[in-house]
Amino acid sequence: FELGDLAQAQQYAEQTLDQEEPKSHPYALFTLGQVRRAQGRGDEANLYFERVRLLAEQYEDTFLLAQLNELDYSELAEKHN
Repeated sequence: FELGDLAQAQQYAEQTLDQEEPKSHPYALFTLGQVRRAQGRGDEANLYFERVRLLAEQYEDTFLLAQLNELDYSELAEKHN
C-alpha cells in the first residue's frame, strides 16, 4: 500500500487472510481498509478498521491500536481543514 499499488496491496492482503496465521489477519484487514479509503470507499474502509480494532484489542496489539488512533486523528484533522 505504501508504494501506491492498490491492486497489489489488496492482493497481498487477501492472500494473507487465506493463510492460517490469525495474528497477521488484523494487518491484512488494515491494509484492505487503507485500500478502500484510497478508493473513496470510506464506509467499507470503516468496516475493515472496526474489525481491525476488535482483533487488535483481542491480541493486545498496541502497535496496531496506535496506528488506528493515528488514522482517526488524521481523519479528524482532514475534516477540520
